[in-house]
Amino acid sequence: RKINTYRHFYFLLQDIRFPPAYSVNKENIEKAKNTVSGFEPNGGTNINDALKVALHLIEDERKSNKGSDKLQPLIIFLTDGEPTVGVYSTDQIVAEISEFNQGRRKSVLFSLSFGEAADKKFLQKLALHNSGFSKHIYEGADASLQLQGFYKQISSPLLANVTFKYVPTVTGVTKTIFPVLFNGSEIVVAGRYEQPPSESPENGKDDVIALDVVAFCGTGLINLKPIYERPVTGLQRIWAYLTVKQLLEEKEISKNPDELKKKALAIALQHSFVTPVSSLVVVKPNETRSVDAESTQNSRKFHPFHFCIGFDKDFSNTFFKCTNDQLRCLLVINRLNTGIRIKLIRKVRYT
Repeated sequence: RKINTYRHFYFLLQDIRFPPAYSVNKENIEKAKNTVSGFEPNGGTNINDALKVALHLIEDERKSNKGSDKLQPLIIFLTDGEPTVGVYSTDQIVAEISEFNQGRRKSVLFSLSFGEAADKKFLQKLALHNSGFSKHIYEGADASLQLQGFYKQISSPLLANVTFKYVPTVTGVTKTIFPVLFNGSEIVVAGRYEQPPSESPENGKDDVIALDVVAFCGTGLINLKPIYERPVTGLQRIWAYLTVKQLLEEKEISKNPDELKKKALAIALQHSFVTPVSSLVVVKPNETRSVDAESTQNSRKFHPFHFCIGFDKDFSNTFFKCTNDQLRCLLVINRLNTGIRIKLIRKVRYT
């Protein structure tokens, strides 16, 4: 059925006959490529209705099919622009899709954006509201590698609704419910004891946290048995790091972002973390302090001198270049998965 207007599109979904889901094989992949190649863009971007069609297809498949409740549906939303047809308000789109994504339609949504015209902040909020994440593919020679990396992240879902349940004596727990666990990924949950475990356990047994872990897979509900080990050092900083990261993500979708920002800033300053809301300022060799990023930017003016980049893990050699009392160093650390930290040091004079 051809639709000549996008108005009242939601009410037409039930009357449209959609094709069933196709198995992934060489023949169907080739058909899909040919179909997409034959599309002719009309210049409009109807984000709201496109996502509702995707969710409706999932609902249809679950209603009509053979144990499809055991499968984990994923929606990959690709866009290179902003909404220009149908619902224009990005906040309204987030609200409508999040409400529509319930029951048999419940799915994890990932946003994949291209080009400078894409509204990355909106796409991040849309994905976070629907249990996924967003990624922007930047123009360049490695664009295909960026796409491959994204696909590798989400191509092999193993478990759904992974849930960690702790006893009430554990507080300040970070995120404990994970909609999907993918092959090759990991889950880290951190919390705090109200009372630390005994350093000298009786009867030769360690004190451990009572923990239940449940999840769903293709065969149904499963219970995972934790393996307990003595904690490694630095767990408090791990907890603080995860908490700050989670607060900054929640800030993007919260109605009270300032409150979450203040909490994240307080923890970041306490543990000397470099975050989007805090900075690390070097004041003397081998002495550092964390400050509010906004107050640092607004309180002083500076004149740049030069840049130097180092790949070593020892900061001390670099600091000796900035011992003049009139000079300060702004240090930005980029943490890489390889464990090598790139130091970008700018020598500045404050006035």
